[in-house]
Order: sequence, then C-alpha cells, then structure tokens
Amino acid sequence: MDKKTNLSYLASITAGLFFGSIPIISAILRDLNISSIEQSLLRIFFGSIFGIGIIVFYTLKKNKDQVKNSIKLTSQKTYLLQSLLFVMMIFVYLSSIAVGTPAGEAALVIQIHPFVTLILGRIFLKERITKSKIIAIIVATAGLITLTEVWKWESFMSSIVGTTLAILNGLFYAFYLLIGRASAEKRKDVPYSLSIAWVISWAIIIALPLLIMFSLLPLPEELVKMEIENILKTKIILIGIGFALAGSVIPYGLLMISAKYQESSKSSLLLLDEPVFAIILGAIILKEPITLSYILGGIGIIAGVIIIILDKSKKIEGKETETERTNKIKTKEAKAAEEK
Repeated sequence: MDKKTNLSYLASITAGLFFGSIPIISAILRDLNISSIEQSLLRIFFGSIFGIGIIVFYTLKKNKDQVKNSIKLTSQKTYLLQSLLFVMMIFVYLSSIAVGTPAGEAALVIQIHPFVTLILGRIFLKERITKSKIIAIIVATAGLITLTEVWKWESFMSSIVGTTLAILNGLFYAFYLLIGRASAEKRKDVPYSLSIAWVISWAIIIALPLLIMFSLLPLPEELVKMEIENILKTKIILIGIGFALAGSVIPYGLLMISAKYQESSKSSLLLLDEPVFAIILGAIILKEPITLSYILGGIGIIAGVIIIILDKSKKIEGKETETERTNKIKTKEAKAAEEK
C-alpha cells in the first residue's frame, strides 16, 4: 500500500474519531442549557476565527501563489457550497442532540451517508461500485440496525424528530464529501489547511442570516433560544473553542486530505468509526449505557471499515485499479502523439 493511500485512510479514520466527539460536546452544552442555535454559533464563530487566522498566515508568511490559487472563482464556488452544507450539518446535528437523542444513537443514524455517496459518486463522479463496497455497506448496515434496535418500534418512533434531523445531517454530509472529491483537481495547488480555512471562514457569513431566520421559527426553545449573555460565560467560551477545533477545524481538514487521494464513497465508509467512538465517549462522559446491541452493532461497523481497507490492499498488491489503467492508457497515447 503506497504512502498516499495510507495517508488517505489514516485521515478518514482519524476524522471519524474527532467527529465522534461532536455529539458528546453537544450533549454537555445541552445540559448547560445552551440551545442548538447557540451551540451552532459557538462552533461556527470560533471555527471562523481559526480559518481567518490560517488565511492571514498563508498570505503573510507562506507562498502567496497558493493564496492566489485558492481565491480563483472556480475554487471559491466549491468552498461556498461546502460552507453552506457545513452550516446546515452543524445546525441539524446539534438540534438532534438538543431534542434529547442519545449521543451514540445520533452518531449512528447519520451513517446513512455511505449509501448516498455510493450512488451519487457513481452517477456524478463515475466512481466504481465494487463488491467490497456493497459487502461493507451490508455488514455496516446490519450493525446500524442492531445498534438502533429499529424492531422496538415504539421507542424508535418516540425519537422520530431527533432521528429525522440526524438523517438530514447524513444527507448533507454525503453531498459535502462528494463536492470535496469533485473539487480535488481544482484545488490541487492549494494546501489542505488553506482549503478548510476558506470553508470555515465563509461559514460565519452564511450562518448569521440562517441562524437568525431559524430563531424566528415556531420551534422548541431548546432549538431556537438565543441569549448572547448565555454563551459569554468563560466556561461556555472554552468549550466552544474546543468544539470548533475537535468538531470542525481538525476533522474537516483531514477530510480535505482524504478527498485528494480517495474516492468519496471510500472516505464515507471509513468514517463509520465515528459512532463507535461516540458510544465509547458517551459511556465514559455521559454515563450512557453500552448494551449488547451496541457491542454487536459496533463490531459490524468496524468490520465494514476493515473490508474496505483489506480490499484496497489486495488491489495494490495484485491487480491494477481502474484509475491506474486509465492513466497508463493516457500516458501511452501522449507518447504516441509525441512520436508522430
């Protein structure tokens, strides 16, 4: 397995671990009476400060050509699209936790994104649907069904609002990954840190009007309550800074790395370690119980990730991938044209 492949796998899996901390931090803020809009503002505001700082750093200290490449209209369009999805993801996910959905369950339900990326990745990016991807999804889905215990219809329906919000987050998440993969060529001369800096910097500009609009909707108080003095406490500010780093700057930066070397469908599948980490943290920090269904479901999810990794190893060691064959054909054609 080559270094770039190792890097892309490590980036996706590590991003999943950081994403697993999001519902835990959100639940802590929920218990401190911080609404989902207030949580969203904290996470987006401090994330944008980090983003603007990175852009300024590159402008003053680093290669200015990289900054020029990043401000091209073709790149900025993709950053804006991802930023809009980023804001929507934050709000619906934190709202899911705010209405009482257990942290582990919320992290599990959003794992709908592999289905979406698999289908849309095939339609728009011509990514292959391989047997290993299908098997990985089946195994991981069996794990998700076991974890959520959907056969207990009464309890499942009692959390339908939180579940629906988590599913929406999964859909937004899938589109975010697809745009990142589709934009990899446009951003090839832009460092990962600068790309994520633009996404999270645009977020505050997009978020302010959206969050104000959401706050005016007739929704439960735990979703739309907005009291600025409530989030200006030292403890809340410190949690907000940690939230921005662990939930935005670091994991989304890692996804930028993954998108450069890996299909969106594979990135999506490798992120399935997120709910496992969320369940473990939920048990340690929030004292949420770990049931037998959680253990069996977690094994299924991890097995899906392992299938993808092992499948890639076999392809590297044995057959050529479709991309490699295409590149070889293009190289031969270019050489033939030069000889003529």
